[in-house]
Amino acid sequence: MKLTYSFLISTLILIYCTNPFSVRNVEEPGFGSDWVRYAPATSPDSVLYNFRLAIANKNVEEYMRTFVDPLKADAHFFRFVPVPYYINDFPSAWTLDDERNFFTQLVQSDKKDYPKLRLDFLTPVVLTAISPVSVDDSVESNSVRYALQVDFGDSLAVYEGIARFKLYHSKSAPPETWHIYYWQDNAIEQYYNKTWTYLKRFIYNPSN
Repeated sequence: MKLTYSFLISTLILIYCTNPFSVRNVEEPGFGSDWVRYAPATSPDSVLYNFRLAIANKNVEEYMRTFVDPLKADAHFFRFVPVPYYINDFPSAWTLDDERNFFTQLVQSDKKDYPKLRLDFLTPVVLTAISPVSVDDSVESNSVRYALQVDFGDSLAVYEGIARFKLYHSKSAPPETWHIYYWQDNAIEQYYNKTWTYLKRFIYNPSN
């Protein structure tokens, strides 16, 4: 009887108590989770994580921090390459000011808590050295399929395409950090109006 009672108690503990050795799911970047901390930009992976998180949190300053730091002596020139179908609708050189202008306008709304944004990479991001000797200086991603959800409150739009990124390791001043300096967008088949480029084209207003 005593053995049976002990077995019952042990079983209930296993059922109702959390396993202290279980692995908790790491919360995805975003989607309004301001309490999630941004990672130190000490690796390319952390920069892309911060990129997604800044979008979800609609944080303009953190968003811009993922790109080239123009104040650093070794800063690369920032370049965004739109989908070729819309190339003539963009300035010849899309600057960091243009990027800030776009994102600032995107996150503005008269509706409280809207828009709600979420960026997912639908294929694994693989980062490789741009040249055999540059593994600690500059890397590039594979072609990454993405989905950017924009919930305006009364409508939901999903922008999909294929992105490629290049990142560099700035060592000009502490702390050493990684930044995105090249971003190329491409459509999936001929769905040009489903891409991030299309959203930028729709939102962009250089007068603001």
